[in-house]
Formats: sequence, C-alpha cells, structure tokens
Amino acid sequence: DIEAYDLVPHYKNPATERLVILTRDDPVIDFRKALEKFGTDPNSTLLIFDEGGHSPPIDRPRILSVVRAFIEGL
Repeated sequence: DIEAYDLVPHYKNPATERLVILTRDDPVIDFRKALEKFGTDPNSTLLIFDEGGHSPPIDRPRILSVVRAFIEGL
C-alpha cells in the first residue's frame, strides 16, 4: 500500500526529482492512489502502463528509455 511508504523514515525534500513507474494491473499498488499522490507534483514524472503487474520488466524499450533519460538528466 502506498501509504506504507510514508511510514519509512527518510529525509523529505519536496524538490527531489521522482520517476514513478506504474501499471494499471498491479495487484499490490492501486495506480490511482499513486496518481493522486504524485500526479500534481511538478517534480514527479509518471509512466503508467496497462500491463506489467507489480514488477514491470525493465527491459521494455519504453521503460528503459525513460529510466535512462531520467538517470542521465540528474
């Protein structure tokens, strides 16, 4: 559940850039909750797939290109 991550102690910096990869068929995290939490955050980039479950394969060309661009842009 996405709220569980709020319980993990960490330094919160609202300016931190985030890449959030979601799938609509994730049985663990409801993508709509994550969309509510990060969708209006200007420092968050969301990538939502129709399929992929809880661990979408990172070798998908679209995921790989976005992750690479995100990392290289930091």
